[in-house]
Amino acid sequence: MVSHCDRHSCVVCRTSAINEIEQYLKSDKAAGFLQSGCFCFIRCVKSMKVSWYQLSALRVGFGMVDILDVNSTSLTSFLADVPNQITGRKVLIAGRGTNIVGRDESSDGDLVIRCSDSTMSLSGNGVLTAGTGCGLPVLAEFSARSGLAGLTLLGGIPGSLGGALRMNAGANGLEIGQFVQRIHGVNCRDLTIWEWNRGDGGWGYRQSPVPADVFLVSAQFELPLANAEEEIEKYISSVSSQENKNSSPDFSTRKYSTEEMNALFDSLDDIEI
Repeated sequence: MVSHCDRHSCVVCRTSAINEIEQYLKSDKAAGFLQSGCFCFIRCVKSMKVSWYQLSALRVGFGMVDILDVNSTSLTSFLADVPNQITGRKVLIAGRGTNIVGRDESSDGDLVIRCSDSTMSLSGNGVLTAGTGCGLPVLAEFSARSGLAGLTLLGGIPGSLGGALRMNAGANGLEIGQFVQRIHGVNCRDLTIWEWNRGDGGWGYRQSPVPADVFLVSAQFELPLANAEEEIEKYISSVSSQENKNSSPDFSTRKYSTEEMNALFDSLDDIEI
């Protein structure tokens, strides 16, 4: 489980000052830093330029873009901190980059905004609340170890909770929308608070009630109580099954231009199955 960082002692990147963090983000190692869930720099700076490949799990795109990670545990602090950053700009709401392909051209007027709040908490009777920056596998493991069923079998799905909610991610006959009780967010067009409650509907196969312009902050789940040891076994089985299915190229060791990635996929199209 990834712990929250502070600017003086980061458990992931091992940096301790803003100038060190800025230098780290300019290096090739920063891709792992950004994917890992370490967002200590958000307490030091507002927005920062990074390469598209640093935001993409496929490591594609040499162009630069501004990124703003919001570590907000309440909508009030979000609304107070973000408006000056996003007003008048084209905003791309992103998660952990598992479905992002960057571009080689820089995007001077664009802003990628992500939620870095990965806190998780239990309030009894199977109610689990989590920040949308939390990785879905991490959330699934946390719920399993807490003796809660439902999310366990979704542990093999990569990406963030926010991305999973937006597409109603599912696996093993289950969909995340089945267990959601409440979602909080902000509409990036008019900076108004957005909320969804159980009973409002809007879920479907790979469809959710979340509008395209809404930035998700947190979600609340109501999960059935279960045996923790059994749920952990299910979680491990789910993750192992997903790993066995993944036969795609390893993109973690290098970065690609969009031209190179297009050529790679064209070559895959020529393979007869």
